Amino acid sequence: MKRSRQIKFSLLILSIMIVFSMIAPSAIAQESARHENKQPQTLGKVNIKPNVEAQISNLIAIPSDKGKFVSFTVTINNNSNTELDFVDYWTSVSSKGGTEYSVSWINANANNKVPAKSSKDFVFYTQVGANIELSDLIIKVIQWDFSVTNFKRVLGQVSVPERYRQSAAVNENRVISSEDARLSIYVERASIGKSDKYYRPDIRISIKNVGKTSVVFQNYVMSIITQDGLLYNLDVKAINGNTINPLAEREFQLTGSIPIEADPNNWKLVVMKPVNDGKVNLPVALFDLPKREAQQATDLGKYYTFSTSDGTYSIRLDSLNRLPIEDQDLIVGNLTLSNLGTEVLPLPNLT
Repeated sequence: MKRSRQIKFSLLILSIMIVFSMIAPSAIAQESARHENKQPQTLGKVNIKPNVEAQISNLIAIPSDKGKFVSFTVTINNNSNTELDFVDYWTSVSSKGGTEYSVSWINANANNKVPAKSSKDFVFYTQVGANIELSDLIIKVIQWDFSVTNFKRVLGQVSVPERYRQSAAVNENRVISSEDARLSIYVERASIGKSDKYYRPDIRISIKNVGKTSVVFQNYVMSIITQDGLLYNLDVKAINGNTINPLAEREFQLTGSIPIEADPNNWKLVVMKPVNDGKVNLPVALFDLPKREAQQATDLGKYYTFSTSDGTYSIRLDSLNRLPIEDQDLIVGNLTLSNLGTEVLPLPNLT
């Protein structure tokens, strides 16, 4: 049959060649640009003694059954010529209305000495009421002094500004402290699949060791916080137990299931580290997630993510060719279907 010169309708037949593969996460990571290390916002500084100051930063609040769980970091910059023993100092947290909150210190059993000409981070946490906003809080740095009332000499205080931003915006990273090491965490990409009963988040984060010693991840917890303050833990078994050497960077996949009844707007990712034998999950970083708009798979060579009841997949269109066959056109597409997780997934039913 000869090809008709006037075709009223073109029959498009999509012949799909699928490569079902396990590929390295770095293949997708290459699509993202690198970003400068961005430190958490500093709230203020308090002079402790000549050439020694306390810098307060990384104030984070997350929901808890008792209200809100608040953590913050005090960085001691010791530019003096002598060692500083931080056991002689403490912090206190109160509201602008005068309510005092009990403060705990995760470094209680750690070395609290700060050598001369060096810096060290100390992390504190407390519980506040559910209706307390961060801008309601005042953080004081005190020195134990038995010659004053309550044995607390206030060296200085900082208030939380109204415009303080506790979470890293989309496309921003965050540098955090992990014991004596420092890590840069960045959300490479995030997509939310949907089944009949669950939202299925698929989040990929990059973690770079910007410190001077190797870091072994132990029992880190990463969760989605919904707009209503509900926390849903993500699967982090691919992260815990891994070692990252200085200047090395690795990408990890986070997945989970969130009931379809949850509000899908304004989700955030919180990175937490268990302390006090797992009794407390200490928030160390908070990230805004991109708006979950429908993905338009129009670009060759770019991965897109979708989820089924079996799990989360990534798919890429490698090529698309149009071939004339008699009075029809044959459209041939080559796709790469990838499973970036750690468990085997069945081949999905695609059309």
